[in-house]
Amino acid sequence: MSFLDVKTNKDIRRDLHDWDINFDCKSIKLIYLNPGNTVGKHYHKNKDELFVLTDGTLNEIIIDNEKYSNVKSPACWLVPKGTFHEYYSDSKITLLCLASEVFNLKDDFEKK
Repeated sequence: MSFLDVKTNKDIRRDLHDWDINFDCKSIKLIYLNPGNTVGKHYHKNKDELFVLTDGTLNEIIIDNEKYSNVKSPACWLVPKGTFHEYYSDSKITLLCLASEVFNLKDDFEKK
C-alpha cells in the first residue's frame, strides 16, 4: 500500500488538495471515528476502497502486514479488494471512503 501523491494549492480563499485517481466509484461513505476506537479489521472480496483522511490524525493504519503511524490529514490511499485494513485513532477523525461497490455487510470478512 502506498499513499497517493497530493497536489496542494493554497491562497487566501482556501486550501485545495487534489489527488489524481483513476477509480470507478459507486458509493461514497463519510466516516466519523470517535476517539479511542478502531474501524475496519476486515477485508472485502468484492470491492476496492479509496480512503481520504480529511480531518485529524490516525495513530495507526494497518494495511495487510504494513503499519503506518501518526498519519495526518490530508492523506489518501487505496485498499484493493482482498486487502485487510484497520484504523485506530485516540482523537476524533473524519474519513471519506469512495467504494467500487455499495455497502454490503456480507462482504466484510475478518482476518484469518
